[in-house]
Amino acid sequence: MESYRIGVLGPKSSNKSEYVEDLASCLNYSGSFSDVFECERFDSINEKKMGSEIDSSEFILVHFYDEILIFSVCDLSNEIIKNRVESTQLYNVQNIIVYIDGEVFCVDDHNEIQKKLKREYARIVNQYLSEYVEKNGYNPLTIFVIDKADLIEERMDNIYPALSNIFSNIFNDDICSFTILVDRFHTDAKLLPYIISLYFYYNDRYEIYKKELEKQLEELNNRKNEKDQYIAEQEKRLIFKNYIKLRESKNEVTSLSIEIEKLNDRKKNNELMDIRNDLYEYMIDIMNGNRTSLIHGFQVFGYKDAKWEDKLKEKQEHQINERQESASKHSIYMLLVFYLIIAAILGLICYLSPIIFAVAAILLSIYWYRVKENIILPIIMAVIVVLRFVI
Repeated sequence: MESYRIGVLGPKSSNKSEYVEDLASCLNYSGSFSDVFECERFDSINEKKMGSEIDSSEFILVHFYDEILIFSVCDLSNEIIKNRVESTQLYNVQNIIVYIDGEVFCVDDHNEIQKKLKREYARIVNQYLSEYVEKNGYNPLTIFVIDKADLIEERMDNIYPALSNIFSNIFNDDICSFTILVDRFHTDAKLLPYIISLYFYYNDRYEIYKKELEKQLEELNNRKNEKDQYIAEQEKRLIFKNYIKLRESKNEVTSLSIEIEKLNDRKKNNELMDIRNDLYEYMIDIMNGNRTSLIHGFQVFGYKDAKWEDKLKEKQEHQINERQESASKHSIYMLLVFYLIIAAILGLICYLSPIIFAVAAILLSIYWYRVKENIILPIIMAVIVVLRFVI
């Protein structure tokens, strides 16, 4: 059975150890996830018991009764990273989840937020990731998880600019990273970073598998095309046909067609794709709910990237729209007052001098029709003039 390792970073104040400890019960009591998947926790293989410095919680992922993956959630020790202690397992993880205490963002002073992030998080995370790249040659998938959404939902504007400034090496287009604001009281929200991790693992495996199939399909199609071409050339001949080789080529084309059909079927229907799609559906289900806020990175799934610039632009557009609505209401009010004054003047003229009123009505009707291209007012004015002269 294959194995997959997820590294978890963060100081004690981030409650990362509690989240890891609570993961087993969350996975097995999470609604639609537990309808398709199950997770069995086992402690028979535990790095801490084996004398390693890393506390690792290990799970067997079950998909429709089939055990498909052993995945480990490794609670990476800050002391080991700070002191640069050599550990064979410290950098042997496929992706990183960084837990950040939401209370860091509960102040209005942007400089104070950055100081806290630098003091409590930046040294550990940046040091770990730089050494990870040095040892592995690439940047891992990195997920920032900010808890206590109930405390900081109104302060979301503070989050992205602070993180992107402190962790500028992560927040760029070359590294796949996400930032999630989770509600500590909702199970599915707490699971999202792990579901994203597992999704990318199976998505990468499926893409590799698909490329291998496409390579095989290309080779088979090339061989089939060569045989088809040979058969076509042989059948054009009136004499000197090689009937034995022609029959062998036709049989080979039949066999190749069957193999191609099987590969195409494997490409469309395979276990890796099913697992990936089930994880994707559950992940989208969480995103569509009100159990989490997606702050950064989710454009990869078709979700708008709610970066600081986007939120600022959204605020400015909202303010502009409010001003425009206010100005529009004021304009309508002033226009109504103007029309009432005109109506009063015309009414007075109509009472005092029908002829002057008729001339004014004709001029107003002509102007209205040419500017507004509307015949209703001219008809109304004509009816009023006729009634005035009749009366």
